[in-house]
Amino acid sequence: MTISINDGKATPVAHVFSQDAQQNGPDPSEFVNRSNANGPSFWERLRGWVTLATKASQPHVVKVKMTRPIPGMISGIPAVLGKHEAILTLLIDQSVAVDADVKDTVAMMSNLLADTTIRGQMGTFAPLLK
Repeated sequence: MTISINDGKATPVAHVFSQDAQQNGPDPSEFVNRSNANGPSFWERLRGWVTLATKASQPHVVKVKMTRPIPGMISGIPAVLGKHEAILTLLIDQSVAVDADVKDTVAMMSNLLADTTIRGQMGTFAPLLK
């Protein structure tokens, strides 16, 4: 299975992640984009965890983490200059864990992140105000 995510460029580029591991207990599923030939420290990664609540008072948890190494050059040699990490966590009360409602929440978060004002403020590290 692969996951393809377009970036935010004027001419979008697809970042394609292939699955390396399925979730096994507390170990997440992992998807890796190996398009950078400079090796593993340059590869983008997606990790996903799902934890079903064991008590009625606890929420189900869905967590997705994307790690993006930012490549560049240091003294003419390819190097990772830093990284970006994005984490989405859904805490879903068992009493309202209905597929349609969860999909609505995910769509609303996606639309929030697509909002030009919100996205612009995040890019300039401004407070989220509208």
